Amino acid sequence: PYLDRAVHVPHVERIETGAFNSEARWKSLEASFLKDGVAYLDNALTPKALTALTDYFLEATVWHAPQAGGSFMKAHLLDGLHAELLLQMGAELAAYLPGALGPARLSSIYAHKYDTDWPGHPGLGTHSLPGAIAVSLWTISSAASLNNAGNGFEVFDASASEGML
Repeated sequence: PYLDRAVHVPHVERIETGAFNSEARWKSLEASFLKDGVAYLDNALTPKALTALTDYFLEATVWHAPQAGGSFMKAHLLDGLHAELLLQMGAELAAYLPGALGPARLSSIYAHKYDTDWPGHPGLGTHSLPGAIAVSLWTISSAASLNNAGNGFEVFDASASEGML
């Protein structure tokens, strides 16, 4: 009766002072995105938001749909991945990136959890994210990263084939 059910979903309050680091280079991020169609930003989250999300992802039982033989799991909005803080972040992004997002608003949330000790550790592999605009966040510390040059995250300037959607 508990398989694929969100048995424990910790309540994560909104952060009144904001989830995103207001000192981060948001204008530069938006300009790069508008010019190149892709951009990245380090230290986008405040330390308080990063800690809250990390704890939430560790504690919540929203992880379903094992992939690649169980080496990683996926969660999305309908699985219980709907902490108030995540929804706040979607709203805040619209304020930080008005030119890039325009009228677009958060329509879904996805998260992945990896077992880096899994033999062969395939990770996600090449895949696409649904939507006109995708925002991806790493919630691990640099010390936990296996690859400090991009933390193992690589973005390709390509359209997804039909089978990847």
